[in-house]
Amino acid sequence: MRLLDSEEFLQKYQELRTHYFSLKSFKTPSELRDFLHDQNNKDYQAKDSAFRALILEYQKTKDQFLSLYLIGLLMPGLNKIFYHFADKARGLENDELWLQIFTYLLQHLENYNFERRPKKVAKNILMDTFGSVSKWLMHLRDYQKTQCSLENVMFLVEQISVTNGDLLMEEKQIDITPEEILLSLTNKGFVSCENAYLILATRIEGKTLKALAQELNQSYEALKKRRQRTLKIISKTAFK
Repeated sequence: MRLLDSEEFLQKYQELRTHYFSLKSFKTPSELRDFLHDQNNKDYQAKDSAFRALILEYQKTKDQFLSLYLIGLLMPGLNKIFYHFADKARGLENDELWLQIFTYLLQHLENYNFERRPKKVAKNILMDTFGSVSKWLMHLRDYQKTQCSLENVMFLVEQISVTNGDLLMEEKQIDITPEEILLSLTNKGFVSCENAYLILATRIEGKTLKALAQELNQSYEALKKRRQRTLKIISKTAFK
């Protein structure tokens, strides 16, 4: 069921209309969405007031329906952010990039200061999100250059035990040197430097995913999915 057709959200929206004057003239969430997306309507004060009401309510309640509604309202701008960075986010799946965009968006919604920036609310939120994603990707590129040394990846290849069903690396005879495995992983592009370090840090050095996510300023779920995918790739290529 679509959010705008959800009885629970429709009831929530009607409650908001009774508490926020700026929402009273919009009888349904669809009507408000159409107003906010209408580029020909230049009533920016009314648009800022509507966003202010929704964001203030989200800051107070962290309501899941409201967060989804705000994402939908900002989706035209979020799509522009995604396509701007999609070609620059090498080695990332689209859903990982979207996850980071949504994560930063919700952070900026939660922390938005209306006293400092009362106008152009939607634009400010989107620009803040754009900036955070940009810094995150720059951090990834710098991290790839500094953390993925030949020594680290060699240590990874020599020490890692990759589970593939009941099969462990130690239980299978491998007539190949670590150097050849490394070339297979890197030259053929099976495993990127950042993913190699992800495995090294969490499976060998014992760092938790939560700690690594904080260190890299990434979401826990994105790292978890990337680690699972990388382990499958390694088990299917280097150890087959």
